[in-house]
Amino acid sequence: MPGSNGGGGGEAMISFLVPAALGAAVLAALPIAIHLLTNRAATRRSFPALAFLRRAHAGTARRGRLRDLLVLIVRMLLILALVAALAAPVARLLGGGGTPVVVIIDASASMQQRHQGAALWDHAIGTAARLSDELAERPLLALVAGTPLQRSALVPTLDRGGYRALLATAKPGWGAGANDQALALALGLLTGGGDIFLIGDGSRGVVSGIDPQAMPPGVTLHLVDAGGGGDNQGVRAIALEPGVAVVGRPCTLRGEVVNHGGTAVTLGVAVNLGDERRTRSITIGAGSSVTVAETFMPARAGEIPVAVAIVARDAGASDHLAADDRRDGAISVRPSLPVVIYSDADPAAVDGPLKPLLAGLGAAGLAPVVLRGAQVSDLHQSVDDLAVVMTVALAQPPADGRALSAHLLGGGALLQVLVSDADAALGGALGGIDPPLLPLPPVDLSARQRGLMLGEIMLDHPLLDGLRGREPLLRQIEAWRYRPATLGVVATRLLAWEDGAVALAERRIGAGRWLALAISPADRDSNLAALEVLPLITARLGQVLLPRSREDCALPCGSTVPSSIPLQSAAGHVIPVIDGACTVAEPGLYRAGERLFAAAIPGIESDLRQVPPPLGGERTRASDGAGAIAAAATRPLWHWLLVTAMLLLVVESLLTAARGRREQRV
Repeated sequence: MPGSNGGGGGEAMISFLVPAALGAAVLAALPIAIHLLTNRAATRRSFPALAFLRRAHAGTARRGRLRDLLVLIVRMLLILALVAALAAPVARLLGGGGTPVVVIIDASASMQQRHQGAALWDHAIGTAARLSDELAERPLLALVAGTPLQRSALVPTLDRGGYRALLATAKPGWGAGANDQALALALGLLTGGGDIFLIGDGSRGVVSGIDPQAMPPGVTLHLVDAGGGGDNQGVRAIALEPGVAVVGRPCTLRGEVVNHGGTAVTLGVAVNLGDERRTRSITIGAGSSVTVAETFMPARAGEIPVAVAIVARDAGASDHLAADDRRDGAISVRPSLPVVIYSDADPAAVDGPLKPLLAGLGAAGLAPVVLRGAQVSDLHQSVDDLAVVMTVALAQPPADGRALSAHLLGGGALLQVLVSDADAALGGALGGIDPPLLPLPPVDLSARQRGLMLGEIMLDHPLLDGLRGREPLLRQIEAWRYRPATLGVVATRLLAWEDGAVALAERRIGAGRWLALAISPADRDSNLAALEVLPLITARLGQVLLPRSREDCALPCGSTVPSSIPLQSAAGHVIPVIDGACTVAEPGLYRAGERLFAAAIPGIESDLRQVPPPLGGERTRASDGAGAIAAAATRPLWHWLLVTAMLLLVVESLLTAARGRREQRV
């Protein structure tokens, strides 16, 4: 039977999903049967004294009979409404005036998994195509939620040409997808109401960044499960410890291998650094992960590829996404620890503060680079080139300390040696970052026979670990000229003079570290350079101050890499430069000149396990592909019948209560 669809002027055909339930409509006769069986005629007796009451009660009796008839009709309608609701009536749209529909197809890496002998992506495309057929009379738009986001038209339209063309050419990506961006775009297009069908694999990644309960009135979000969800093992991350690799120094590669399955599995895992390969067997419990670590000693400097890969499985293991079995990474191996000193002192001056500092760094096997103090403002280090930055004997504080602040906030290290007034003013130039030491005016004790000695030593700090057991050596440190300092905010005291002034302090700033040394290494100021203290401290600078680890040696697929020249993949594909950057869309290794980059599948995409979707009442529904197609073509009406039944029940209660009060008065 035709009727208005309420969506903008079209018509709808009403049908029933459970038509057999309509047979219960005969129960509507039950109130009539009960009425006839219980409404027996009263025996008439003559009673002259009450004759005048019959005439007064005549009008009231007529109203009572009318009320009884209304109660009977309401009860019959109540039963019919409940029976109709049980039959599950739905309205199937017929006209072209239906509300618009946006179909979003998840194009993340997890859609590359295999399902029922085919790629899950093919199942999703098939579901989207069938939705188009079922919604032939409603304006439609398709969004492929990948990088970049693709759309079939500017707005939902009845023309299916662009929709079919997009489904025929679109492919899933290797990144995390862009379902949240696609949903935001869809909501912007459906300001007047409509339906959104989000087709995915039912994993937690589908609704990442989405609140399904926040749908606006008039918009219904359908979470459509296209299938998938099998067991999977993959390499989720590959980390480097310490964060900067150096020739001839040990570094450790750590790979996190996960088992997103219901049973424990035994895997063979290979860890590669360049051409060197280590293989081991591991057992991972259901739903857990294991970290595989191998230590290498790089023999050459340069850009070196690293990798962690699953190379073997036991017979009972099942894997549905092969692309995450290997994770490539890229590291930059330095020929020596990167140390940059900004100073305006003469490096050749025998009694100056810079020469003994350079000698101590050299004795520790470091190769520092000395730059003028004014160049601090030009400091720029990439993540792979994070350096230990030192300042000593500056002629003036930097005019712009933002570069040095960014270095600290980005995980770099700063060792500040307080010699000059400009050194003391460095903390004020960094703007917003409190220094570890608050220096006071310098003190000259050269007229005394004995200089100032250390009074407090904190040997539990890793930087001073090389001095453990050599406390008598530290007790020999003597200063004739020094700059007293108090401890800064959120700083740790490591060395202090016997008068209580702080000699060495550290402050952690995120992943970065700022150390301040209030001992001048110049021979005229202290005997620090004459002792063996400097090499023992500087030997641990790299291990202590540089980043302890680089959490992932690969970029997530879909990331952009700043570059002025095109990237080239290992297979020879060239990635063009667009607006000063290249987008790495697929996992693997890429080169831009001498630089090496790696891209990998985001870790969340390895978890193919399906999770119950978060529902949001009437405006969010979850279904499989067949259920989504049925929901697209119909609108349920049973809930309106239940509301009608509730209203009829209220009316019946009011009428029954009124009849009861009338009988009490009579």
